[in-house]
Amino acid sequence: MAVNVGEVFARGGKGLIDLLEFCVISVRMDPVFVFLAGEFRTLPTAPGAVALYELFCARDAPARVSALRALPPYNLRLPAAVRPLAESLERAREAEAVVSVETEEGGGESGGEAQTGELPPPLFPARYIFDEVVRQLEDGRRGQLREVGELYDPSLTPHENLPGRRMTPGQKAFVERVWVPRVRPRLVAAGFRRIADIA
Repeated sequence: MAVNVGEVFARGGKGLIDLLEFCVISVRMDPVFVFLAGEFRTLPTAPGAVALYELFCARDAPARVSALRALPPYNLRLPAAVRPLAESLERAREAEAVVSVETEEGGGESGGEAQTGELPPPLFPARYIFDEVVRQLEDGRRGQLREVGELYDPSLTPHENLPGRRMTPGQKAFVERVWVPRVRPRLVAAGFRRIADIA
């Protein structure tokens, strides 16, 4: 039974959670990224942009997507757009650490509190920053989105949708060593709350 992945993303609810769970346990990161990029487009933030880039798009990304022509080293526009965002977050963290130390040394007096208003805000990203990556993932004739749409049966559980109804050793290793300890916590910290219970 074929499913329209875009419609499931738009509808939300348990169907969305189950589909994302299937994508993660079957190590199909393209649909997960397309969903998260849609969330980012609705509420773009610097932490969200940096997390999506570093987890899915960078050359050494742990969950790198397959839109190779839109990613480094073939396309350097995306890293160039993300770099100032990452730098602004780093400056904001450093300034916050300095203010925190000064507040502690000052005994938590009002002088330290006044300085917190002087923290440099992180830059605001363009909502379309990942559009080219998403476009390539959606246009692929043999891509993961099309494959998931053809293979996934929403009447079955995510595990029942797997061949043999169980994860391979490679899939299990990805979930236990990459997704759970590295990818998921970083996404949740960056504001992608709907991913918190996936896998």
